[in-house]
Amino acid sequence: MMRLMMRLRRKAGISCARVQDLVQSYLDGELEDGPERARLIAHLEMCRLCGVEAETYERIKASLAADPPPESVDRLTQFAASIPDLPDTPDTVEGTEAS
Repeated sequence: MMRLMMRLRRKAGISCARVQDLVQSYLDGELEDGPERARLIAHLEMCRLCGVEAETYERIKASLAADPPPESVDRLTQFAASIPDLPDTPDTVEGTEAS
């Protein structure tokens, strides 16, 4: 059952855990063009969970750029701290190779 879940969490040659590691750099324009960036973009388009997470981060960044009131920043910080991390998954799934 776990192997099936790991396969479902791996889309476009990159795992959800790896996307979580890279998404902030991507949204900040710090992730260089290349195969990993291309896989990340494809994953975000294919994986609803990661895509929604990236969209949420984009909206938060846009809101923060508008110089929000301090109490909003505090609420967002508390909310972000309450979100559980995805479990670590290997970058390769049994029977497949990482691209």
